[in-house]
Amino acid sequence: MVDRCVCFDKTFAEMKEVIDAEGITTFEELKKCFTFAENCNICVPYVELVIKTGKTSFAPMNFNNL
Repeated sequence: MVDRCVCFDKTFAEMKEVIDAEGITTFEELKKCFTFAENCNICVPYVELVIKTGKTSFAPMNFNNL
């Protein structure tokens, strides 16, 4: 399962806490609170799902078809 931005070791659960506490609704708003998604960017679609769904753990996505 994928549960964090591995480049910065920031868990989606940590992000979710701030999303809930601050009423964050966009990726850009969350970027103001944390350093993440600045190296490999693999976490970007997962973080967008955290914001959209509230889930904090995901099955790995298939990036071969992108």
